[in-house]
Amino acid sequence: MLCRACQKFNMKARNGSGVWSAIPCVAIRKDSVQRHSETEAHQQALGLERDGKENTPVNEVFQVQVNMQRLALEGAMKCLYWLGKNEISHTTKFTSLMDFVKGMGCTYLEHLDQGANAHYTSERAIQEMLMSIATVISDDIYKSIRSSPTFSLLMDETTDVAILKQLITYIKYIKTTDNKCEVKTAFVHIDDLADGKACSIVKSTQDMFAQLDLSFTDCTALGSDGAAVMVGRRTGVATQLRELNSSMINIHCVAHRLALAAGQAMAGIPYLKRLSSTLQQLFYFYQNSAVRMAGLQEIQKILGSSEVRLKEAKHVRWLSHQRAVDAVRRSLSSIIVSLERESERTT
Repeated sequence: MLCRACQKFNMKARNGSGVWSAIPCVAIRKDSVQRHSETEAHQQALGLERDGKENTPVNEVFQVQVNMQRLALEGAMKCLYWLGKNEISHTTKFTSLMDFVKGMGCTYLEHLDQGANAHYTSERAIQEMLMSIATVISDDIYKSIRSSPTFSLLMDETTDVAILKQLITYIKYIKTTDNKCEVKTAFVHIDDLADGKACSIVKSTQDMFAQLDLSFTDCTALGSDGAAVMVGRRTGVATQLRELNSSMINIHCVAHRLALAAGQAMAGIPYLKRLSSTLQQLFYFYQNSAVRMAGLQEIQKILGSSEVRLKEAKHVRWLSHQRAVDAVRRSLSSIIVSLERESERTT
């Protein structure tokens, strides 16, 4: 426990102890509070508080209130930043987090309340604060990119939950601080696309450069997943952007190339084709039946093996075959018992 009055005036006991002002009192009892309220230091703090309220000019009192409101708003935005940084739903968790922080002793957050119906916890207020935070962060990134002697683009297409095609853009740039150079990669833009054509992607990229005040002459490379729309020789995105900067390098992502090579190599090896097919059949055998899945988990508990869920093996997902094989290997004994049990049921 801490005393707000003693904290404000940094009061100490006769023996020099800072308990109640700088050091929390850990004796959580009513008599502890009663004894502290009767101490000379606390009474002196109350006197200073009364004198300040009676003698302080109106503008100074008003400024103190404004400062407390500013401090409360900063605290609220820090809580909101933490939620966003940890990818936690901010519109549903912000209010409960604020209540929790207040309960932990950050009572200055109570100054965020302005009247009976203004608490800065509505969805609109939360979104405005979040956009303000995003603007400050992004402006600093854009400034660093503009000051970089060169930068490169990393672009990919995706589809959101509403089945809308989008273009995601990252920029790799050089940041110089105190005569030290550091290579940074930052997410800078996401844009809805009417279609996945190269001309639409190029138009979106040009609009982004105009919005961020960037020059194509400073862009030295384009990295992509190697899709035809990105690297096509005639009308691909890289080809069209090279018309704006002839020295731009087109880079096909090494990880994507490795995944494609591995997938195509597997198709030519009968043993690996059977392995891939077996992994897929095994996954769907349990995935499509809640009864079989529950039976497998029960066998895993009985045998004392780790409860591992089988993974799906797909050529379009990196390392999916590795994860599928690892899952089977870790739970092989349980799978064999489960399959024998299922076989007895069918016969």
